[in-house]
Amino acid sequence: MFSHTRLFQLTTVLVALAANACAGHASRPAVSATAKLSCVGGVVETAVDATLYGACERINGDLRISSGELSDLSALSGLRSVSGKLEISGNSQLDGLTGLERLEQVGALSIHDNAELDDLSGLRSLQRASTVTISHNAELASLRGLEGLTRVDALVIEHNGLYQSTGLSNLIEVGTLVVDGNAKLNSLQGLRSLSRAGSVEIRNNPRLCARGLLPALARVEQNLTVTENRGLSRPDVHQLLGRIEHDTQANADRAARLEASLR
Repeated sequence: MFSHTRLFQLTTVLVALAANACAGHASRPAVSATAKLSCVGGVVETAVDATLYGACERINGDLRISSGELSDLSALSGLRSVSGKLEISGNSQLDGLTGLERLEQVGALSIHDNAELDDLSGLRSLQRASTVTISHNAELASLRGLEGLTRVDALVIEHNGLYQSTGLSNLIEVGTLVVDGNAKLNSLQGLRSLSRAGSVEIRNNPRLCARGLLPALARVEQNLTVTENRGLSRPDVHQLLGRIEHDTQANADRAARLEASLR
């Protein structure tokens, strides 16, 4: 049986170790004393890390989720906002984003290099993000879950397993749009509400067809590049160019670039 003195010493050591562990590991959340649901950003690498962030409603800074253990994100079910970047990358077992259903806003969203990820529907409450990058997710077949986004500064969709762009039907304005290297992508019909863009780059999508080729796009402020999409003909691309608002010189410049890109 422990003596009272020995029990007191052991308790003191355990408290000290817990305090040091929380202070010394970059991925552990620091919870504000005045707002228990506000936490400092960090890295989720294990199921234990995810559990520690389970009490957090708001993340101040960046949060990176990169784990070989997690198959879903249910431990983060209370999360509502990330002030910096939410990066979900290098998760070898993650096949969905279940657990992020309450997430409403992030500073930036980057989802890349998740070998088994096939579903983004856990993001269905997301309303605000300055930039969105979805790349190198080989099993991702659609973008369902991003319907809450209406305007973003940049949208990058590259090297995914997508067949369609379903999930972006409410996006009406984008600063920069890049759709690159999606080997299976056959339609951009999911971007059917996009009417205005700063610049657009659509390249290296060999199965992309003209049906649903940005049907509402009416104005591009800067560059429009459509190249190396074998499923698109020259008339398809020029039809797209013909319905976009621009001045005469800009029209001539874009036409010349498009003509060169189609050769």
